[in-house]
Amino acid sequence: MVSGQSLTGSWYGKADISNGNGYNNYLIELILKENGNQVQGIIGYYFKNTYQSFIVKGSFDRTNRELTIRNVPIMNFASTGDDDLECPMSFSGAVIISKVKSSILGYFYASDALKYKCPDLKVNLQRDENDHLSEKIAQLSPGKKVWKAPPNQVFINTSPAVPLQEKTVVTKPAETPKPATELVKKEEAKPQVQTLPAPPPPATIVETPKSQEEKRAIEVFEKRSNNYLSDLEVISDSIRVSFYDNGEVDGDTISVFVNKTPVILQKGISTRALTAFVTLDPTKQINELSMLAENLGKYPPNTALMVLTDGFNTYEVYLSSSFTQNATVRLRRKKK
Repeated sequence: MVSGQSLTGSWYGKADISNGNGYNNYLIELILKENGNQVQGIIGYYFKNTYQSFIVKGSFDRTNRELTIRNVPIMNFASTGDDDLECPMSFSGAVIISKVKSSILGYFYASDALKYKCPDLKVNLQRDENDHLSEKIAQLSPGKKVWKAPPNQVFINTSPAVPLQEKTVVTKPAETPKPATELVKKEEAKPQVQTLPAPPPPATIVETPKSQEEKRAIEVFEKRSNNYLSDLEVISDSIRVSFYDNGEVDGDTISVFVNKTPVILQKGISTRALTAFVTLDPTKQINELSMLAENLGKYPPNTALMVLTDGFNTYEVYLSSSFTQNATVRLRRKKK
């Protein structure tokens, strides 16, 4: 158990624009690890129709109980969610830790040159003593498509009921109903026979062909062995999974597979999260999530920090893949 006086843990809450415009608020999640007077971790936020997440580092002044985190890209309050309007902001907050509850109260603020375009955000975070998502964050639980995916985010459904690829449903036109008078004549001729409407014709599903990029990735994936790194228990039918470059950003590029199906193709990783919202296959007790190395970056092998949440639990797993092995974790379904 982490000491009650430590910052280490999961913190959840919201940030409101200081001008009182409550419509433009942010739902914040902050996962911290404290090491002396230094802290590091991950900050993520939901805003309008998007989710963003970053690796952050900061400092903790124990004497004054003050947490400081600098240079966090926060989406501008006037953004529509479909553009890239961001404000480089820093955070300063007072840490209040007690046996009853623990809080971080403070502000995101921009530099003087940007303070009129990027107003302060008032932040109120509470520590989740059970490491579960707060009710407000859970309302935007992973898998619910409440946003339009920017280029670094994808929404994937791996359930066989809703195929991964976009599909076109082609249905034969229904037969024209026969006149009522004709039906009456039939009933008079054969009153003992009940006429039932014919069942609708089955829908014909035409699958959109896989792109050349998908075919290449699948071919490469299947040639490599899978290095099983961890077994994780998940409760929900869907997960949010984010990938960050582990250590120095050195140009690592990855593809991500769920149950041997590509969900992210040839994307670079950095301190900004590469995020996918994935609906798991409910017919499988174990779903597999794999990372394929598209290159080895400047410092081989290809490494990444993967943060996975199912709305109840959060896991951090360090993945390492090469040109011979994929990094794979098993996701075991657990009943609530």
